Amino acid sequence: MEHIPHIKTFGEVLDRSMIELIPADTPDGRFSLLFWDGTQAYVDRSLPLDAGPDSAFKPRVYHAPDVDPTISQAIRFPTHIAPYESCRKLFDDLCALVRRFTGLSESQVLLAAHCVLASWFPECTSIPICVSIVGPYSTQGSQLFHLLRCLYRRPLLLGEMSVAGLRSLPLEMCPALFIEGYEYSAQLQRLLRALNPFGGYIPRKGQLVSLNYARVIRIEDPLIDDAVSGRAVKIPVAPNCHELPLLDKRAQQEIADEFQPKLLMYRLANYSRVAKCDFDATDFLSPVRELARCLGACVPEEPKFQQKIIALLKEQNEAVQIERATDLDSFVAEAMLSLCQEDNRQSVRVAEVANRVNKILSERGELLELNAKAVGTRMNKLQVYTKRLDAKSRGLLLTDAVRQRIHKLAKDYQIVPTTS
Repeated sequence: MEHIPHIKTFGEVLDRSMIELIPADTPDGRFSLLFWDGTQAYVDRSLPLDAGPDSAFKPRVYHAPDVDPTISQAIRFPTHIAPYESCRKLFDDLCALVRRFTGLSESQVLLAAHCVLASWFPECTSIPICVSIVGPYSTQGSQLFHLLRCLYRRPLLLGEMSVAGLRSLPLEMCPALFIEGYEYSAQLQRLLRALNPFGGYIPRKGQLVSLNYARVIRIEDPLIDDAVSGRAVKIPVAPNCHELPLLDKRAQQEIADEFQPKLLMYRLANYSRVAKCDFDATDFLSPVRELARCLGACVPEEPKFQQKIIALLKEQNEAVQIERATDLDSFVAEAMLSLCQEDNRQSVRVAEVANRVNKILSERGELLELNAKAVGTRMNKLQVYTKRLDAKSRGLLLTDAVRQRIHKLAKDYQIVPTTS
């Protein structure tokens, strides 16, 4: 008799169906599983699934995990699904909510609503959505922060801001992390780097786990770490704002009770379309391009909304362009591209890259000069790793992989190569 595996799950995406975790109607904080077959849903503590005709899927039984009751208290879950009428109606309702309780400008309202939808599809987008609420402590910033906690998928307010604390989280739940750090500290920087979508993995209980989760950061000054700042939707808040409706715990619960079931239904009904969406902002620089793709993918049936996203992120893209124009890393990337495109080049010494960088800087009226050690450090930062070529110098062997990396950097920085 064939053994049927029993699997404890925090959620599954199957061929034509999905499983979501929802709180059970019990006082002990247990969970049930909601099974969505594409047209209807049913709920139970366990879900036996059989293989369909001509299917490679093997029979199995899914079970809701046994978790500490504090988790169901700390992380908000919808208790059921509810109809949302249409994407446009749901989006408009989200905008009205943000507008009412925050008093943000219209462009910021639209961005906040898009971020809410994106938080419900963390597995589908190239980067997880990150929102940076920037400004001194204020009612406006506080209410936006707590309003997003009512609307995001599986929001978790972090009390301890450390990588060690992250390792102890129920990461299988893919929580959206809410971080309050009124000052940009070294501790917060380490945490955000660990959460960087391209930051790799961290060890946890003998396994390697990725921390590609949606997050909302409330901070006094803008993020300065280029590994994370360009990939965040920046929403500045005013220190003083006109009187806003009170967003107390009761109001927050009412909002969550109304919108969480609708947003879960939106996820179930649109998951496959979001995963397949090919929306792209080809004129944008990386990382704003990835950010636009993330937001645009989550409204796959609304091309007008997608085009609006490009307008909403235009200013942020222009800021990145200005930063790149004066970014020393871009000069290093340009010098490497110039050298690797020379005929018959098989290797490049760091000293040669430094000479080319200083030539480019001089031609553009810059008085700064970089020595070989500084340039080598920046090459490694750009993930073009140097190695010892002989007893006296370090450099690069121009393998296909190295050339591909240099050309990708050139594309990201929108570099027009110089070969002189």
